[in-house]
Amino acid sequence: MKSVLFICHGNICRSPMAEFIFKDMIRKSGLRVEGESLRHAQRPELQAEWPDRPGLSERTDDLEVFRVDSAAVSYEEEGNDIYPPAKRTLNAHGIPFERHGAHRVMDSEASEYDV
Repeated sequence: MKSVLFICHGNICRSPMAEFIFKDMIRKSGLRVEGESLRHAQRPELQAEWPDRPGLSERTDDLEVFRVDSAAVSYEEEGNDIYPPAKRTLNAHGIPFERHGAHRVMDSEASEYDV
């Protein structure tokens, strides 16, 4: 599994936007995001986009999985959801997102990620 942690100052704007945009890119590539069902990865319409990847829609447990999260470097916004203008921007671009609670990254947490 590959793991990516996006970090910004408060974890209510830039880093959560990056998290949800990257998750969307992963799904659209036919890969999996940790904790999501295989239905996100089984996308027959991707076959036309990637003809060099035969059987993409049949692949399930052999798909590469990505762990993607975001965090802050400060406690200022601890527990707060994504900033409303950031939500509007994600919506405007058709990027799915969910309720988010800002949190500060700990050294032990950061060391769990590849990037």
